[in-house]
Amino acid sequence: MVFVAPHVGRNLGVGIETGSVLEAFYADDETDPVTASRQERVLFVHEDSLSSAMIGSVTRRWETTVRSYADREELLHEIKLFVVDVMNREFAGDLPRLDGSE
Repeated sequence: MVFVAPHVGRNLGVGIETGSVLEAFYADDETDPVTASRQERVLFVHEDSLSSAMIGSVTRRWETTVRSYADREELLHEIKLFVVDVMNREFAGDLPRLDGSE
């Protein structure tokens, strides 16, 4: 899952929305191996100019990768890097595949 937070005016509500989405996503049973490996596939990308106390605490509360971007090209680059990392971890056996195949 990729969660993108652009800076569109005031930051009011960014923390609330971020926390609500991630809390719901991580509410599943973390003892289930499928749920746990799914949670390692979460990327939160925020625009450089966006700041929020919630964004600062995302990695402390949830198993989530957080990156920032300056423009559209950098956003796409960060997403591609994350996807390639997940694919490489699956291929190397460091991260179980979600489809159950070996």
